[in-house]
Amino acid sequence: RGRGAITSTLRERLAPLLVVFGALFAISAPLAFFVMGARELDDRGHSLATQAAETLARYAEEQPVLWRYDSLKLVEHLRYFEAQADVVRIDVLDARGVPIDAASYAPPEEAVAWASAPIVVGGRQLGVVWVGSSRAALRQRALVLFVAFSLLAVVLALLVYAIALRNARVAEDRIAVLVERLAARSMEERVRALRLAAIAAQEEDRRAIARDLHDSVAQSLTAIRIQT
Repeated sequence: RGRGAITSTLRERLAPLLVVFGALFAISAPLAFFVMGARELDDRGHSLATQAAETLARYAEEQPVLWRYDSLKLVEHLRYFEAQADVVRIDVLDARGVPIDAASYAPPEEAVAWASAPIVVGGRQLGVVWVGSSRAALRQRALVLFVAFSLLAVVLALLVYAIALRNARVAEDRIAVLVERLAARSMEERVRALRLAAIAAQEEDRRAIARDLHDSVAQSLTAIRIQT
């Protein structure tokens, strides 16, 4: 294969791998952040629902008859819990599942994560407290984190891509130099072999000429001696 084949092959195989690993890198951290944050919101919702139920249970012990009708007092008791981060509403239902403040009750929102805790007084359940937590802020933070990690993944992928291609080009240049050196050395060896062969042929010719001269001179001298 010609020069640049290593770089071309690396470019074809490295690009999809970097895309896959970049996508995993960009998604994994925000997803883990969102899952952990959702669990934390759920735990906080259960904790707040338990605290609110305990508060209402103590109030019901003090006012066993009027506790469910005194909506203003209930709001006063629940104001602290409603002020907590990501808590959007608190609903109080009696033992039959009827809202305590039915006049101002609104259906639950689907986007809200709910947690509940029973209101128990003297071993009898008087109602249930539902705490709704919004995950909108968590989704926004996860989205910001996703954008940041996506940009970081792009930067890292481009950096790895550029370094890999540069190293491949350097390797190709070194290989080309080695091939040229090997070709030049092979040519030199061939020329040297041809020179040695030429020298050997010349030596052989000289030996043959010397042999011929020796034999002819010897024969001439022998003929002269015989004639004399």
